Amino acid sequence: MMSRWVVFGVWGLCMLVASASWAQDRVHVTSGYVEETDTERVAQARAALESGATNLVRSMPEFSPVSDDSVSRRLEENPSYLDSLKLAASWSEMGITKYRELDPAGAIQSLEQAVTIWRSAGWDLVEPQEFSETLLFLALSHLEKGENVARPLELMQEMVRLNPALVIQEGYYPQSVVQFYEGARLTLERSVRDSSPVKSHADRLAVVSEAELILFVDALQTTNTGWQVIVHLYDAAEGEFQRETLSVGRFEDLEEAASRLASRLLSCRLEPEAAPAPIAQSQGESPWSMQIYFAYASFLDFPDPNVELFGHYGAAIGANYSVTREFSVLGAVQVLTSARDFSGFIIQDFTTIRGFGGIELGYSFGPIRPEIAALVEASTLGDIVVCEDVNTIIRGCNPDRTTRYEFEVLLGANIRPRVSLQLLPSLTALIGASGSFYVYPLTERQVNFPVTVETGVQYRF
Repeated sequence: MMSRWVVFGVWGLCMLVASASWAQDRVHVTSGYVEETDTERVAQARAALESGATNLVRSMPEFSPVSDDSVSRRLEENPSYLDSLKLAASWSEMGITKYRELDPAGAIQSLEQAVTIWRSAGWDLVEPQEFSETLLFLALSHLEKGENVARPLELMQEMVRLNPALVIQEGYYPQSVVQFYEGARLTLERSVRDSSPVKSHADRLAVVSEAELILFVDALQTTNTGWQVIVHLYDAAEGEFQRETLSVGRFEDLEEAASRLASRLLSCRLEPEAAPAPIAQSQGESPWSMQIYFAYASFLDFPDPNVELFGHYGAAIGANYSVTREFSVLGAVQVLTSARDFSGFIIQDFTTIRGFGGIELGYSFGPIRPEIAALVEASTLGDIVVCEDVNTIIRGCNPDRTTRYEFEVLLGANIRPRVSLQLLPSLTALIGASGSFYVYPLTERQVNFPVTVETGVQYRF
């Protein structure tokens, strides 16, 4: 009896299969052999096994259940499906009649035709109990003829797997037939307990159900009340089975056992989230590096002759890309805050922002590397307020006696020699100096010739 749903999973060795992040795998669940001869108990056991697996798969959005009805509809899409069923039924009826007329050779010919046509149509997958009756008469016909022992054994094993409640009882059949049936049933039970399902049958189920994975669920009795639930998962793409078992103490526990096994299978089939990569120390192999350094600068050319040289202090951050070992391109931003001049003519602090971009040449002598950079500079200064009356500086400059210098963008060239010392594969200490000359504005440049001293570190990724 086919399951109403499809499940997907694998446990046992827990072999992971990569899948798309949101792809849903279709897996067909089919309840196989149940070691029970009572028709009602067989139906209850199969229903419990299928319900346990189905409820579990419904709770997981990564899997797509496929109903038995959809398989039937797919088979019925074949234009010759109904005609094939009618033809096979005619052959089956003819074969059963010949068996009852004690014509085993004619019965075998007709019944083999019926079985072949029904298999090709997939009818055995949707109506296994009715199909098993045809298998019974075909097996009996082979036994009656007595020329082939392997074929009736194969037929009876398939009959019992499809319909465990179809029993050959003593009194209705000859003793030899009953013994043959009991031997076939024991052989099937050993096969279920120790071996995987037939691969050709699993491939056929995968094609008919359009499923990537097939889950077989069987149940064998271990004691008068105990059961062993056995599952096999077949991966149609890989052509491989995975197996897992679980023993339970009561018939009522079959559903829970199937659910637990399905949970193992499904959880193991899920692709785990990628663990974050461990943080490794950089070996300085990247062409990219970042620089942070302290800067102290002073303008040699200042508009007010009363103001002596005074400093600006601040910090800079830059990035460097090495095209070759000797040649690189770079950029940096520097922010400086003014310090008061010695005589105090500058009565308020102002900020200078400088941007650089250009090329750099360098050569390494072991851990020491001299470098020189040719850069283009764009800078802007805050307003500079200078007191013109030296006598009022101490007590506070009269606002009427001040001069305000306002600046727009200054453009110029910068030359920067520097020396670096490699401390670690990725970390370097820097010390250097630079000088700039502004060429824009073209006239009336009120400040010029900034000279800067720098020291800091460089980190290469």
